[in-house]
Amino acid sequence: MKILKLKFLYPHSQQPSSFFDIAYFKKNKFLRGLYLNFIKPFPFLREFCLKGNALAFKVFALVVFDKYDLVRLKDFVKKNQLKTFVLFKPSSTRYINPHICKNSNLDPDFDKFNVKGLNHFESIYLAQIKDVQVLGSTSILFKDKTAIFHDLFDWNLDFSSEELHQTFYYSPLSSSIQINIDQYNKAEFTKAASFINPIAPNYAHWITEILPAVAAFCKNPEYKGIPIIINHGLHKNILDSLDSIAGSRGVIFLRQNEKIYVKNLYVVSVAGYASFEPRKINMPLSCSGLYNYEALNYVRKILKRKVVSNKKWPKKIFLKRNSGYRHLTNSKEIETLLKKQGFEIYDFKNLSLKDQIGLFSNADTIIGSSGAHFANIIFCNKKTDVYILISDFKRTIYKYWPNISSLFGIQIKYIIGRARTGKSVNVHSDFYVNPKLISESINVK
Repeated sequence: MKILKLKFLYPHSQQPSSFFDIAYFKKNKFLRGLYLNFIKPFPFLREFCLKGNALAFKVFALVVFDKYDLVRLKDFVKKNQLKTFVLFKPSSTRYINPHICKNSNLDPDFDKFNVKGLNHFESIYLAQIKDVQVLGSTSILFKDKTAIFHDLFDWNLDFSSEELHQTFYYSPLSSSIQINIDQYNKAEFTKAASFINPIAPNYAHWITEILPAVAAFCKNPEYKGIPIIINHGLHKNILDSLDSIAGSRGVIFLRQNEKIYVKNLYVVSVAGYASFEPRKINMPLSCSGLYNYEALNYVRKILKRKVVSNKKWPKKIFLKRNSGYRHLTNSKEIETLLKKQGFEIYDFKNLSLKDQIGLFSNADTIIGSSGAHFANIIFCNKKTDVYILISDFKRTIYKYWPNISSLFGIQIKYIIGRARTGKSVNVHSDFYVNPKLISESINVK
Protein backbone atom coordinates (compact mmCIF):
# COMPACT_ATOMS: atom_id res chain seq x y z
CA MET A 1 0.00 0.00 0.00
CA LYS A 2 1.12 3.54 -0.70
CA ILE A 3 1.00 5.92 2.27
CA LEU A 4 -0.42 9.32 1.34
CA LYS A 5 0.63 12.24 3.51
CA LEU A 6 -1.59 15.27 3.88
CA LYS A 7 -0.68 18.83 4.77
CA PHE A 8 -2.86 20.06 7.64
CA LEU A 9 -3.52 23.67 8.57
CA TYR A 10 -1.90 23.33 11.99
CA PRO A 11 0.88 21.11 13.36
CA HIS A 12 -0.20 18.10 15.43
CA SER A 13 1.32 19.54 18.60
CA GLN A 14 -1.18 22.41 18.61
CA GLN A 15 -4.11 20.03 19.08
CA PRO A 16 -4.43 19.07 22.79
CA SER A 17 -6.15 15.90 23.99
CA SER A 18 -9.62 16.36 25.41
CA PHE A 19 -9.56 16.82 29.18
CA PHE A 20 -12.60 14.57 29.43
CA ASP A 21 -11.14 11.72 27.34
CA ILE A 22 -10.42 8.61 29.43
CA ALA A 23 -7.51 7.89 27.07
CA TYR A 24 -5.95 11.21 28.17
CA PHE A 25 -5.54 9.84 31.69
CA LYS A 26 -4.31 6.46 30.44
CA LYS A 27 -1.27 8.09 28.85
CA ASN A 28 0.09 8.65 32.36
CA LYS A 29 1.47 5.33 33.68
CA PHE A 30 0.37 6.04 37.25
CA LEU A 31 -3.16 7.08 36.30
CA ARG A 32 -3.44 4.19 33.82
CA GLY A 33 -2.49 1.69 36.53
CA LEU A 34 -4.93 3.34 38.92
CA TYR A 35 -7.75 3.01 36.39
CA LEU A 36 -7.02 -0.58 35.31
CA ASN A 37 -6.37 -1.97 38.80
CA PHE A 38 -8.64 0.01 41.10
CA ILE A 39 -11.47 1.40 38.98
CA LYS A 40 -12.19 -0.73 35.91
CA PRO A 41 -12.45 -4.08 37.81
CA PHE A 42 -15.22 -2.66 40.03
CA PRO A 43 -18.42 -2.12 38.03
CA PHE A 44 -20.05 0.32 40.45
CA LEU A 45 -16.90 2.42 40.95
CA ARG A 46 -16.24 2.38 37.22
CA GLU A 47 -19.84 3.38 36.55
CA PHE A 48 -19.60 6.19 39.11
CA CYS A 49 -16.40 7.59 37.58
CA LEU A 50 -17.70 7.30 34.03
CA LYS A 51 -21.01 8.93 34.91
CA GLY A 52 -19.31 11.75 36.80
CA ASN A 53 -16.98 12.41 33.90
CA ALA A 54 -19.86 12.12 31.42
CA LEU A 55 -21.99 14.60 33.40
CA ALA A 56 -19.22 17.20 33.39
CA PHE A 57 -18.66 16.62 29.68
CA LYS A 58 -22.41 16.86 28.99
CA VAL A 59 -22.65 20.31 30.54
CA PHE A 60 -19.56 21.45 28.64
CA ALA A 61 -20.81 19.98 25.34
CA LEU A 62 -24.29 21.49 25.57
CA VAL A 63 -22.83 24.93 26.13
CA VAL A 64 -19.92 24.89 23.70
CA PHE A 65 -20.41 22.25 20.99
CA ASP A 66 -22.56 22.20 17.83
CA LYS A 67 -25.57 19.92 17.39
CA TYR A 68 -25.82 17.29 14.62
CA ASP A 69 -28.92 15.22 13.93
CA LEU A 70 -28.31 11.46 13.78
CA VAL A 71 -29.41 9.43 10.76
CA ARG A 72 -28.68 5.87 9.63
CA LEU A 73 -26.77 5.47 6.39
CA LYS A 74 -29.62 3.60 4.69
CA ASP A 75 -32.11 6.30 5.72
CA PHE A 76 -29.79 9.05 4.48
CA VAL A 77 -29.41 7.22 1.17
CA LYS A 78 -33.16 6.80 0.81
CA LYS A 79 -33.99 10.39 1.77
CA ASN A 80 -31.47 11.82 -0.68
CA GLN A 81 -32.27 9.26 -3.42
CA LEU A 82 -28.65 8.18 -3.75
CA LYS A 83 -27.65 5.27 -5.94
CA THR A 84 -26.15 2.23 -4.21
CA PHE A 85 -24.02 -0.61 -5.57
CA VAL A 86 -23.95 -4.08 -4.01
CA LEU A 87 -20.41 -5.18 -3.12
CA PHE A 88 -21.29 -8.46 -1.37
CA LYS A 89 -24.61 -10.30 -1.47
CA PRO A 90 -26.62 -11.16 1.67
CA SER A 91 -25.52 -14.26 3.58
CA SER A 92 -27.19 -16.74 5.92
CA THR A 93 -25.31 -19.22 8.11
CA ARG A 94 -26.39 -21.77 10.69
CA TYR A 95 -25.54 -20.91 14.29
CA ILE A 96 -23.68 -23.73 16.07
CA ASN A 97 -24.29 -23.80 19.82
CA PRO A 98 -21.10 -24.03 21.89
CA HIS A 99 -20.27 -27.25 23.73
CA ILE A 100 -19.88 -26.86 27.49
CA CYS A 101 -17.20 -29.07 29.00
CA LYS A 102 -18.00 -30.67 32.37
CA ASN A 103 -18.23 -27.80 34.84
CA SER A 104 -19.90 -27.13 38.18
CA ASN A 105 -19.51 -23.35 37.85
CA LEU A 106 -21.83 -22.97 34.88
CA ASP A 107 -24.25 -20.06 34.89
CA PRO A 108 -27.71 -21.66 35.35
CA ASP A 109 -29.06 -19.27 32.72
CA PHE A 110 -26.60 -20.46 30.07
CA ASP A 111 -29.40 -22.09 28.06
CA LYS A 112 -30.61 -18.64 27.04
CA PHE A 113 -27.46 -18.37 24.90
CA ASN A 114 -28.32 -21.56 23.01
CA VAL A 115 -30.33 -20.72 19.93
CA LYS A 116 -31.57 -22.39 16.78
CA GLY A 117 -31.81 -21.09 13.27
CA LEU A 118 -29.82 -18.95 10.85
CA ASN A 119 -27.80 -15.77 11.26
CA HIS A 120 -28.77 -13.54 8.36
CA PHE A 121 -26.74 -10.54 7.19
CA GLU A 122 -27.91 -8.06 4.59
CA SER A 123 -25.88 -7.17 1.52
CA ILE A 124 -22.89 -4.84 1.79
CA TYR A 125 -23.48 -1.81 -0.40
CA LEU A 126 -21.65 1.31 -1.52
CA ALA A 127 -22.97 4.87 -1.67
CA GLN A 128 -21.30 8.11 -2.72
CA ILE A 129 -21.87 11.21 -0.60
CA LYS A 130 -20.58 14.66 -1.49
CA ASP A 131 -19.00 17.22 0.83
CA VAL A 132 -18.42 15.08 3.92
CA GLN A 133 -16.16 15.63 6.92
CA VAL A 134 -14.29 12.55 8.17
CA LEU A 135 -12.92 12.71 11.72
CA GLY A 136 -10.03 10.60 12.99
CA SER A 137 -11.82 9.83 16.25
CA THR A 138 -15.16 8.43 15.08
CA SER A 139 -16.80 6.28 12.41
CA ILE A 140 -19.66 8.81 12.21
CA LEU A 141 -19.61 10.98 9.09
CA PHE A 142 -20.64 14.63 9.08
CA LYS A 143 -22.44 16.41 6.27
CA ASP A 144 -23.87 19.86 6.96
CA LYS A 145 -25.70 19.40 10.30
CA THR A 146 -26.25 15.66 9.88
CA ALA A 147 -24.28 12.86 11.57
CA ILE A 148 -24.43 9.61 9.56
CA PHE A 149 -23.93 6.30 11.41
CA HIS A 150 -23.96 2.65 10.33
CA ASP A 151 -27.15 0.62 9.90
CA LEU A 152 -26.76 -1.87 12.77
CA PHE A 153 -26.08 0.55 15.61
CA ASP A 154 -28.89 0.96 18.15
CA TRP A 155 -28.53 4.14 20.18
CA ASN A 156 -31.19 3.00 22.67
CA LEU A 157 -29.25 -0.14 23.66
CA ASP A 158 -25.61 0.43 22.71
CA PHE A 159 -22.99 2.65 24.31
CA SER A 160 -20.41 3.78 21.76
CA SER A 161 -16.65 3.84 22.16
CA GLU A 162 -16.72 7.53 21.21
CA GLU A 163 -18.90 8.32 24.21
CA LEU A 164 -16.48 6.59 26.56
CA HIS A 165 -13.70 8.80 25.23
CA GLN A 166 -15.93 11.91 25.23
CA THR A 167 -15.62 12.50 21.49
CA PHE A 168 -19.22 13.72 21.54
CA TYR A 169 -22.28 13.87 23.77
CA TYR A 170 -25.32 11.85 22.70
CA SER A 171 -28.76 13.32 23.40
CA PRO A 172 -31.45 10.59 23.43
CA LEU A 173 -34.34 13.07 23.52
CA SER A 174 -33.38 14.85 20.30
CA SER A 175 -31.58 11.88 18.67
CA SER A 176 -28.55 14.05 18.08
CA ILE A 177 -24.96 14.48 19.17
CA GLN A 178 -23.04 17.53 20.34
CA ILE A 179 -19.49 17.74 19.04
CA ASN A 180 -16.86 20.41 18.36
CA ILE A 181 -15.66 19.62 14.85
CA ASP A 182 -13.81 22.93 14.59
CA GLN A 183 -11.17 21.73 17.08
CA TYR A 184 -9.84 19.17 14.57
CA ASN A 185 -6.91 19.96 12.27
CA LYS A 186 -8.22 20.10 8.72
CA ALA A 187 -7.18 18.89 5.27
CA GLU A 188 -9.09 18.45 2.01
CA PHE A 189 -9.25 15.61 -0.49
CA THR A 190 -11.12 15.28 -3.77
CA LYS A 191 -12.23 11.66 -3.35
CA ALA A 192 -11.66 8.83 -0.88
CA ALA A 193 -13.33 5.99 1.02
CA SER A 194 -13.35 6.12 4.82
CA PHE A 195 -12.99 3.15 7.18
CA ILE A 196 -12.20 5.09 10.33
CA ASN A 197 -13.42 3.29 13.46
CA PRO A 198 -12.40 3.88 17.11
CA ILE A 199 -12.35 0.10 17.74
CA ALA A 200 -9.94 -0.54 14.85
CA PRO A 201 -6.96 -1.08 17.24
CA ASN A 202 -8.70 -4.20 18.59
CA TYR A 203 -7.53 -7.13 16.45
CA ALA A 204 -10.80 -9.10 16.72
CA HIS A 205 -12.98 -6.16 15.70
CA TRP A 206 -10.56 -5.21 12.94
CA ILE A 207 -10.44 -8.66 11.36
CA THR A 208 -14.17 -9.44 11.58
CA GLU A 209 -15.81 -6.03 11.14
CA ILE A 210 -13.56 -3.42 9.56
CA LEU A 211 -11.23 -5.34 7.24
CA PRO A 212 -14.16 -7.10 5.47
CA ALA A 213 -15.60 -3.68 4.63
CA VAL A 214 -12.22 -2.57 3.29
CA ALA A 215 -12.03 -5.77 1.23
CA ALA A 216 -15.52 -5.23 -0.17
CA PHE A 217 -14.37 -1.88 -1.54
CA CYS A 218 -10.87 -2.86 -2.68
CA LYS A 219 -11.90 -5.99 -4.59
CA ASN A 220 -13.86 -3.93 -7.10
CA PRO A 221 -11.54 -2.79 -9.93
CA GLU A 222 -13.82 0.16 -10.65
CA TYR A 223 -12.57 1.85 -7.44
CA LYS A 224 -8.90 0.93 -7.88
CA GLY A 225 -7.56 4.48 -7.97
CA ILE A 226 -9.49 5.74 -4.95
CA PRO A 227 -7.50 6.04 -1.68
CA ILE A 228 -8.83 4.79 1.64
CA ILE A 229 -8.77 6.52 5.04
CA ILE A 230 -7.67 4.42 8.03
CA ASN A 231 -6.91 5.05 11.72
CA HIS A 232 -3.37 6.19 12.47
CA GLY A 233 -1.17 4.21 14.86
CA LEU A 234 -2.49 0.68 14.31
CA HIS A 235 -0.51 -2.43 15.29
CA LYS A 236 1.92 -3.88 12.74
CA ASN A 237 -0.16 -7.08 12.37
CA ILE A 238 -3.22 -5.02 11.55
CA LEU A 239 -1.24 -3.03 9.00
CA ASP A 240 0.07 -6.27 7.47
CA SER A 241 -3.49 -7.51 7.02
CA LEU A 242 -4.44 -4.16 5.47
CA ASP A 243 -1.50 -4.36 3.09
CA SER A 244 -2.68 -7.80 1.93
CA ILE A 245 -6.11 -6.39 1.12
CA ALA A 246 -5.25 -2.89 -0.14
CA GLY A 247 -2.27 -3.85 -2.30
CA SER A 248 -0.83 -0.83 -4.10
CA ARG A 249 -3.78 1.40 -3.21
CA GLY A 250 -3.14 4.77 -1.58
CA VAL A 251 -3.83 4.88 2.17
CA ILE A 252 -4.35 7.95 4.36
CA PHE A 253 -3.65 7.40 8.06
CA LEU A 254 -5.75 9.88 10.00
CA ARG A 255 -4.86 10.87 13.57
CA GLN A 256 -7.53 11.32 16.23
CA ASN A 257 -7.12 15.10 16.25
CA GLU A 258 -7.45 15.42 12.46
CA LYS A 259 -10.28 15.64 9.95
CA ILE A 260 -10.52 15.52 6.18
CA TYR A 261 -13.09 17.33 4.10
CA VAL A 262 -13.83 14.96 1.20
CA LYS A 263 -15.63 16.34 -1.84
CA ASN A 264 -16.75 12.88 -2.99
CA LEU A 265 -16.74 10.21 -0.27
CA TYR A 266 -17.28 6.51 -1.04
CA VAL A 267 -19.13 4.97 1.91
CA VAL A 268 -19.33 1.20 2.46
CA SER A 269 -22.16 -0.10 4.64
CA VAL A 270 -21.46 -2.13 7.76
CA ALA A 271 -19.85 -5.55 7.08
CA GLY A 272 -19.91 -6.90 10.63
CA TYR A 273 -20.87 -5.65 14.06
CA ALA A 274 -20.67 -6.56 17.74
CA SER A 275 -21.87 -4.09 20.39
CA PHE A 276 -19.13 -2.24 22.26
CA GLU A 277 -20.99 -2.05 25.57
CA PRO A 278 -24.63 -1.88 26.74
CA ARG A 279 -25.89 1.63 27.42
CA LYS A 280 -26.78 0.58 30.95
CA ILE A 281 -25.50 -2.29 33.12
CA ASN A 282 -28.77 -4.24 33.06
CA MET A 283 -29.49 -3.67 29.38
CA PRO A 284 -28.93 -6.43 26.81
CA LEU A 285 -26.52 -5.89 23.94
CA SER A 286 -28.25 -5.17 20.66
CA CYS A 287 -25.77 -7.46 18.90
CA SER A 288 -23.35 -10.11 20.21
CA GLY A 289 -21.83 -10.51 16.78
CA LEU A 290 -23.29 -10.47 13.27
CA TYR A 291 -21.18 -10.83 10.12
CA ASN A 292 -21.47 -11.06 6.36
CA TYR A 293 -20.04 -14.50 5.56
CA GLU A 294 -19.16 -13.65 1.97
CA ALA A 295 -17.00 -10.67 2.98
CA LEU A 296 -15.30 -12.39 5.92
CA ASN A 297 -14.61 -15.51 3.89
CA TYR A 298 -13.05 -13.34 1.17
CA VAL A 299 -10.70 -11.86 3.80
CA ARG A 300 -9.98 -15.35 5.12
CA LYS A 301 -8.94 -16.65 1.71
CA ILE A 302 -6.62 -13.73 1.00
CA LEU A 303 -4.91 -13.79 4.41
CA LYS A 304 -4.44 -17.56 4.39
CA ARG A 305 -2.15 -17.09 1.41
CA LYS A 306 0.38 -15.63 3.84
CA VAL A 307 0.89 -19.02 5.50
CA VAL A 308 4.23 -20.73 4.85
CA SER A 309 3.16 -24.15 3.54
CA ASN A 310 6.49 -25.93 3.98
CA LYS A 311 6.89 -24.99 7.64
CA LYS A 312 6.30 -27.63 10.31
CA TRP A 313 3.45 -26.26 12.42
CA PRO A 314 2.56 -27.69 15.87
CA LYS A 315 -0.68 -29.65 16.15
CA LYS A 316 -1.48 -28.72 19.75
CA ILE A 317 -1.13 -25.14 21.03
CA PHE A 318 -1.94 -23.21 24.21
CA LEU A 319 -2.39 -19.44 23.92
CA LYS A 320 -1.15 -17.35 26.81
CA ARG A 321 -2.90 -14.05 27.46
CA ASN A 322 -1.05 -11.26 29.26
CA SER A 323 -3.44 -8.41 29.90
CA GLY A 324 -4.45 -5.98 32.60
CA TYR A 325 -7.79 -7.76 32.96
CA ARG A 326 -9.53 -11.13 32.38
CA HIS A 327 -6.31 -12.78 33.51
CA LEU A 328 -6.19 -16.56 34.01
CA THR A 329 -4.79 -16.64 37.56
CA ASN A 330 -3.30 -20.16 37.31
CA SER A 331 -2.03 -19.86 33.76
CA LYS A 332 1.46 -21.19 34.61
CA GLU A 333 -0.02 -24.25 36.29
CA ILE A 334 -2.08 -24.98 33.17
CA GLU A 335 0.96 -24.38 30.95
CA THR A 336 2.88 -27.02 32.89
CA LEU A 337 0.02 -29.50 32.56
CA LEU A 338 -0.37 -28.97 28.82
CA LYS A 339 3.34 -29.12 28.10
CA LYS A 340 3.33 -32.64 29.51
CA GLN A 341 0.58 -33.49 27.02
CA GLY A 342 2.54 -32.22 24.03
CA PHE A 343 1.18 -28.68 23.75
CA GLU A 344 3.38 -25.80 22.62
CA ILE A 345 2.89 -22.48 24.41
CA TYR A 346 2.51 -19.17 22.54
CA ASP A 347 2.12 -15.54 23.55
CA PHE A 348 0.37 -14.02 20.54
CA LYS A 349 1.43 -10.47 21.30
CA ASN A 350 4.93 -11.50 20.14
CA LEU A 351 3.81 -13.29 16.97
CA SER A 352 3.58 -11.94 13.43
CA LEU A 353 0.29 -12.04 11.55
CA LYS A 354 1.74 -14.73 9.28
CA ASP A 355 2.58 -16.98 12.25
CA GLN A 356 -0.80 -16.44 13.92
CA ILE A 357 -2.61 -17.49 10.76
CA GLY A 358 -0.25 -20.43 10.31
CA LEU A 359 -0.79 -21.72 13.83
CA PHE A 360 -4.59 -21.56 13.65
CA SER A 361 -4.65 -22.99 10.12
CA ASN A 362 -2.66 -26.09 11.01
CA ALA A 363 -3.45 -26.91 14.66
CA ASP A 364 -5.67 -29.85 15.58
CA THR A 365 -6.28 -28.61 19.15
CA ILE A 366 -6.22 -25.03 20.41
CA ILE A 367 -6.69 -23.96 24.03
CA GLY A 368 -6.55 -20.45 25.47
CA SER A 369 -8.23 -17.73 27.49
CA SER A 370 -10.89 -15.69 25.72
CA GLY A 371 -9.25 -12.77 23.95
CA ALA A 372 -8.83 -10.99 20.62
CA HIS A 373 -6.38 -13.65 19.38
CA PHE A 374 -9.34 -16.02 18.94
CA ALA A 375 -10.47 -13.94 15.96
CA ASN A 376 -7.98 -16.16 14.16
CA ILE A 377 -10.53 -18.95 14.49
CA ILE A 378 -11.68 -17.94 11.01
CA PHE A 379 -8.51 -19.64 9.73
CA CYS A 380 -9.19 -22.97 11.47
CA ASN A 381 -10.34 -26.16 9.80
CA LYS A 382 -13.79 -27.50 10.63
CA LYS A 383 -12.33 -30.44 12.56
CA THR A 384 -10.11 -28.30 14.80
CA ASP A 385 -10.91 -28.67 18.52
CA VAL A 386 -11.10 -25.13 19.90
CA TYR A 387 -11.28 -24.85 23.70
CA ILE A 388 -11.83 -21.36 25.12
CA LEU A 389 -11.25 -20.76 28.83
CA ILE A 390 -13.76 -18.20 30.06
CA SER A 391 -15.22 -16.79 33.27
CA ASP A 392 -18.54 -17.85 34.82
CA PHE A 393 -19.60 -14.22 35.24
CA LYS A 394 -23.32 -14.26 34.49
CA ARG A 395 -23.24 -11.45 31.90
CA THR A 396 -20.41 -12.97 29.87
CA ILE A 397 -21.27 -12.86 26.17
CA TYR A 398 -20.99 -16.58 25.42
CA LYS A 399 -22.43 -16.12 21.92
CA TYR A 400 -19.64 -13.84 20.66
CA TRP A 401 -17.12 -16.50 19.63
CA PRO A 402 -19.74 -19.01 18.33
CA ASN A 403 -21.20 -16.24 16.16
CA ILE A 404 -17.82 -16.03 14.41
CA SER A 405 -16.87 -19.72 14.38
CA SER A 406 -20.31 -20.84 13.15
CA LEU A 407 -19.67 -19.07 9.86
CA PHE A 408 -17.01 -21.66 9.11
CA GLY A 409 -18.70 -24.72 10.61
CA ILE A 410 -16.63 -24.77 13.81
CA GLN A 411 -18.06 -25.53 17.24
CA ILE A 412 -16.57 -23.70 20.22
CA LYS A 413 -15.88 -25.77 23.34
CA TYR A 414 -16.09 -23.68 26.52
CA ILE A 415 -14.22 -24.56 29.70
CA ILE A 416 -15.73 -22.26 32.29
CA GLY A 417 -13.76 -21.16 35.33
CA ARG A 418 -14.70 -19.30 38.47
CA ALA A 419 -14.44 -15.50 38.48
CA ARG A 420 -12.18 -13.95 41.08
CA THR A 421 -13.73 -13.53 44.52
CA GLY A 422 -12.94 -11.00 47.21
CA LYS A 423 -13.52 -8.10 44.82
CA SER A 424 -16.45 -7.01 42.71
CA VAL A 425 -17.06 -9.57 39.97
CA ASN A 426 -17.63 -8.40 36.41
CA VAL A 427 -16.92 -9.35 32.81
CA HIS A 428 -13.33 -8.07 33.14
CA SER A 429 -12.55 -10.06 36.31
CA ASP A 430 -9.64 -12.47 36.57
CA PHE A 431 -10.67 -16.11 36.85
CA TYR A 432 -9.43 -19.57 37.81
CA VAL A 433 -9.85 -22.85 35.90
CA ASN A 434 -9.37 -26.21 37.57
CA PRO A 435 -6.49 -27.99 35.72
CA LYS A 436 -8.23 -31.32 36.29
CA LEU A 437 -11.19 -30.04 34.30
CA ILE A 438 -8.90 -29.18 31.38
CA SER A 439 -7.22 -32.57 31.50
CA GLU A 440 -10.58 -34.36 31.46
CA SER A 441 -11.98 -32.16 28.69
CA ILE A 442 -9.19 -32.50 26.13
CA ASN A 443 -9.06 -36.27 26.54
CA VAL A 444 -12.78 -36.73 25.84
CA LYS A 445 -13.62 -36.67 22.12
